[in-house]
Amino acid sequence: MYLPESEYKQRDSMIYATLRNKDYSDKVNDKVKLSANDKSKITDNVTEVTDNITEVTKLQKDIISIIKNNPSITNADIAKELNTARETITRNISKLKSLGVLERVGSDRKGSWVIKNK
Repeated sequence: MYLPESEYKQRDSMIYATLRNKDYSDKVNDKVKLSANDKSKITDNVTEVTDNITEVTKLQKDIISIIKNNPSITNADIAKELNTARETITRNISKLKSLGVLERVGSDRKGSWVIKNK
């Protein structure tokens, strides 16, 4: 079964996939029956797209900027400066650490941040 090319778009941290059946129309409620092979192709393409996402958000850029000015700053102080919940800062710092952008050297209280060039 031939399927038209799938379309993938990335906006901010979201990925949008457009899948069309061979009799594509503008009807919103059209259903597409996919074979296991087609499902596998879609899954592989989505995995490839998501694996290549390393875009840093505006909040994460703001966090990096604050850390550049004060490498020993705490998550709580960053949260106060950005008027954002501490949990949000902690989650974004974890993301930056997993991307290899940030590293914490030393303890949470006495340590400091190191910004890595990636």
